[in-house]
Amino acid sequence: VYPELSVTTSFDHTNAICSGVTPVTIISEAIGGANNNWTEYEYLWSNGETTHTTTVMPEVTTTYSLTITDQTGATVSISQIVEVDPGPTATIFPDVFIVPCEGLSPDYLNFATDAEQFEHQWFGPSITNDNQFDMLIYPTVAGAYTLELTDLSTGCSNTFMANVQEI
Repeated sequence: VYPELSVTTSFDHTNAICSGVTPVTIISEAIGGANNNWTEYEYLWSNGETTHTTTVMPEVTTTYSLTITDQTGATVSISQIVEVDPGPTATIFPDVFIVPCEGLSPDYLNFATDAEQFEHQWFGPSITNDNQFDMLIYPTVAGAYTLELTDLSTGCSNTFMANVQEI
């Protein structure tokens, strides 16, 4: 009679990751059963991996299951959830922006975000080192303006775009 086969899992750093940015490794440890060490078990993860670890980088929160079989055919299964933070959201406004005619004062682009603490940076044709970190920007040239936003509580980032037209 062999001791009961059991399994535990852990993560190499955390089970919460930023969408599409940081992989996470799920590590299993089998105990008991007919085998003497981890190399003698058969492993089957729900993503097809067949080793005692699996490294994943899902785009959305995903549950990974593992079934371990010892040499007598005894099995044990466990599941782990990898939580994915989609990053902060933002709305750039106004949603339609037109560079004013010469002689008129320029309007501004601004944004609202769900992140309580954040860092941001603007990129675009009339963005300079002097104004790239301003909340409000005053585009004077038509083109694509991009806002890169990082939620400081999670470290996750997203990019948002506004198209500025000239009349």
